[in-house]
Amino acid sequence: MPIGNSSAAALRVVCRSTRTLMLSSSLALAFVLTKYWHRLRRLVCARLRRSQADADAAGTATCRKRNRWLLSDLHVLRHADYLFAFKLPDLHIDHPAEPVTLQTQLGACHPEHVDPTTAFGFRLAHQLDYATSGVLCVALSKRAAKMAAACFAGRTARKCYLALVHGHVQWVQAVCERAIGLDESDERGFRMAVDGAPGKHCGPARTECALVGRGYLDDGRPASKLLLRPLTGRRHQLRARPEWLPIGIVGDVAYTGDTAAPRMMLHAWLLKLPLAAGSVTSGSVELISGDLGSKTPSLDNIKGKWSQAFKLLGNAATVTAEYDRAENDKFLKSASLSGAVDKIKYELASNFGGPLEATLETSTEDGTTIEVEAEVDGLSSRVTRVTGTRTLSVNERECDLELSHTLGDNESKLRLSTMLGSGLRAVGLLSSKGGGKGGLDHSLTYELEYDTQLTEGRTLSAKVSPRDGTGEVEYEDSATIDATIAATFPLGGAPKVTAKRAFSF
Repeated sequence: MPIGNSSAAALRVVCRSTRTLMLSSSLALAFVLTKYWHRLRRLVCARLRRSQADADAAGTATCRKRNRWLLSDLHVLRHADYLFAFKLPDLHIDHPAEPVTLQTQLGACHPEHVDPTTAFGFRLAHQLDYATSGVLCVALSKRAAKMAAACFAGRTARKCYLALVHGHVQWVQAVCERAIGLDESDERGFRMAVDGAPGKHCGPARTECALVGRGYLDDGRPASKLLLRPLTGRRHQLRARPEWLPIGIVGDVAYTGDTAAPRMMLHAWLLKLPLAAGSVTSGSVELISGDLGSKTPSLDNIKGKWSQAFKLLGNAATVTAEYDRAENDKFLKSASLSGAVDKIKYELASNFGGPLEATLETSTEDGTTIEVEAEVDGLSSRVTRVTGTRTLSVNERECDLELSHTLGDNESKLRLSTMLGSGLRAVGLLSSKGGGKGGLDHSLTYELEYDTQLTEGRTLSAKVSPRDGTGEVEYEDSATIDATIAATFPLGGAPKVTAKRAFSF
């Protein structure tokens, strides 16, 4: 069918618009790569080091007979908002090319807890090496993940490991305090080295050690069993051999070359998190800096949080109070009461000066979560917003659907998101709002989100809107020093670096 003049003109306009959009996106990308090349290179190198660690784990497995695990080979202890899983040795936590990982085991054994908003289905509060076995904490919600992350960042989490090392150590108790950093002699960027050996970017590492017993391996070699408690969170802190380990951990191919043992003899034996349970009081204080790149960096804000868990009419409830100096330096920012009665979760919050905010949430049998927000002011009350969320399967791809309606301004929103793979998520938002003369104002936006954990304590996230070329890249590091460093790179804007130190009590 021949194309008319008007159709051809419209087609030309569409083509020109498409070329303009592609050109603007390319220019924006070129601008970012030019201006932030050195910063982006460091982030990419960190991501490559994680890939090299996976390759090293695969290479380690080929040096000896590799353990073959099944999806059902998983033991889990459930506690409130967490799963404490037993990770087997020689098992990846997540890997796109491996059919059996800890994440796939969790998904097979506990499909009801799979979170489609995450890259692999579950939120891990911390990491264990491929060859290490032991207990691993899995958070079942964003709030639970934030609480666990605060425990690790504030150094209140207690971790103990059991290790079988070569040789007979001559001490009963010891404390190792040595700085460790990347081993420059390792071209793969995988191994770490103690200070004094080839290394760079060294950071403090402190470990308490206790002798459990001495004995001999099956082949007659002497060995010692140790209880290790790391007080800092440096990568390979227990494996990078300090002076108090004559040879190293039995079966650690990366550091000792020992391929005779069936596995690396390092086991995460104990994990203790000071989480609120029963009648428990907990709190935290955060010190937040301004932009460290400014001429006069200073303390920008102070935040505090206190919570008390107790029983209310036989049901668990929590009272929480928050302080934010930037919003109110003379009094609390807010106070809330939260809990659950049967299948209904509730939260009552007051900002001291406005109406009381109430939130009710429940889930239906088909997996739909319904949330109702309301305001109570004196003797009057009104519903302000209603939200429904559900996970659907569209063309064999899981999609998260969220439909909300705000009654005050008569605005409805439909949010659809899906994982594209490797931590990349596509999000589309359709908004409809009541306009003048009884009409409706419509808008459609879409963006791409990326979120990944480079190493333990280091995360990289990005959010980009291809339509207008805006976005932001954020890198967080809580492992290098005893604080959380956040570097933010807005596309087309000035980068910003801030520091945050949390204290728990």
